[in-house]
Amino acid sequence: SAEGVKKHQATVLVSLKDADISVRRRALDLLFVMCDTDNAERIVDELVSHLVLADAAIREEMVLKIAILAEKYATDLRWYVDTVLKLISIAGDHVSDSIWHRVVQIVTNHPQGDLQAYAAATLLVAASPRRCHETAVRVAAYVLGEFGFLIAERPGMSGEDQFRVLHQHWATTGSQTRSILISTYAKLANLYEECRPLVAPIFARNKNCVDVEIQQRSAEYSAMREAFSPEAVEDLLREMPPFEDRMQSTLEQRLKEKDGRVNAGAGS
Repeated sequence: SAEGVKKHQATVLVSLKDADISVRRRALDLLFVMCDTDNAERIVDELVSHLVLADAAIREEMVLKIAILAEKYATDLRWYVDTVLKLISIAGDHVSDSIWHRVVQIVTNHPQGDLQAYAAATLLVAASPRRCHETAVRVAAYVLGEFGFLIAERPGMSGEDQFRVLHQHWATTGSQTRSILISTYAKLANLYEECRPLVAPIFARNKNCVDVEIQQRSAEYSAMREAFSPEAVEDLLREMPPFEDRMQSTLEQRLKEKDGRVNAGAGS
């Protein structure tokens, strides 16, 4: 039973360091099953600390399971946001789009309390170093575009500060991230007059970009101010409505597919 297994939690945690990959996988499976609201923080924090040393063979599965557990048993969603940010900083290449998309959904769907402002401030700090993982830049760009206004009165977190922190990463990011950045710049320029002269030349330069998505967004955002009234532009760029809440279905579906592939590999 899960209760019986829980007595051996310390032993199972030690098994995460075992030389045999099959023992490490089994330990990860057991921890995933024995996790509940009482021990979740300890287990998740232990898994995160083991992730630093985990080898590539088990990293992706660990990241996925940590993300599912952190959401499922979070008594405070700020801890969940912090946990996913740790995953990005430790093992960013193994944090799939579905994991960071889920963070965006949860932050968007929880306007009550201070989660949105907390996420915006935390992500602005996370994206501040010149060297940070591209996934952190994506999440920061999205969340600041939606909720950056909640922290804009704080010292060092104005609209212009948010723009400068994000734009320092432009040269080192790929087209998917740049597309998100372009949309965020449009939202920042809409909210803060001081951002307009900073953003306009970026749109102008990218209207002829070889990447169709970036080209189209740049052209549309540039034309928007000329084609529509300020009220209409504001309406077009207002924050996204809450997402349809499908709970963790996407992440858990990925885990099932992954388990299926592992089992098929073991059986062959």
